[in-house]
Amino acid sequence: MLSWLAGISFMSKLYNQKNPTQYFHVKQIMKGWGRERPAHKDKREPITDDRLQLILNSVRLITSSEYEEKLIKAAFTAAFWGAFRAGELVAVSKLQSHSGMQIEDVSTKDNVIMFLLKKSKTDMSGKGKWVIIKRNGLEQCPWAIISEYAKLRGDRIGPWLKHQDDTPLTRFQFNALLKKACNKAGLNPKCIGTHSFRIGAATSAAVKGASVEQIKTVGRWTSQCYKRYIRPIPK
Repeated sequence: MLSWLAGISFMSKLYNQKNPTQYFHVKQIMKGWGRERPAHKDKREPITDDRLQLILNSVRLITSSEYEEKLIKAAFTAAFWGAFRAGELVAVSKLQSHSGMQIEDVSTKDNVIMFLLKKSKTDMSGKGKWVIIKRNGLEQCPWAIISEYAKLRGDRIGPWLKHQDDTPLTRFQFNALLKKACNKAGLNPKCIGTHSFRIGAATSAAVKGASVEQIKTVGRWTSQCYKRYIRPIPK
């Protein structure tokens, strides 16, 4: 319910329309609903950089070709290091290949990969924002992983993340493959979802001593909601 209202609020602001979620009677209904509904605990665990490495090492066990392996590794890597929501990266469905990140939105340079995020929940102005992933010299360097996929993919027009037959990597596939990789890596797939990358990006930054402003920059947060993304790391 809250996510639906947030979506309505976002679209109202984006198109400069009246925001119905701010009406008095809507607020009163939500207050009553909040008192009556049982507390819901979000059980999604963070995918930290250490956990990401375990997951990436398991991708070859769940894919059938070199292309698919590099595709999925690039998707998981970008999701974590860019703190992306699934819908910002991959297509909603095979029939909606225009959704998600497109090839023209991605630019690769010497030590940097830039993603143009045209729309997001945290971009109230709708101007778009560049998300930058740098070469970092780690064993699982995000720049190297994404560049390897880029070489195989080529510059064919369409979704940035797509299979060798040119069909897009969909949100359903992204989630299903993540759970398979987690299972192979010894992680509980029931406690991990696509949003775990974003949660993990914030958690990892906090663990490393990042400031509040630095953490908010990681996930492009402008409010205090970033606090909900910093969670304990299961042992």
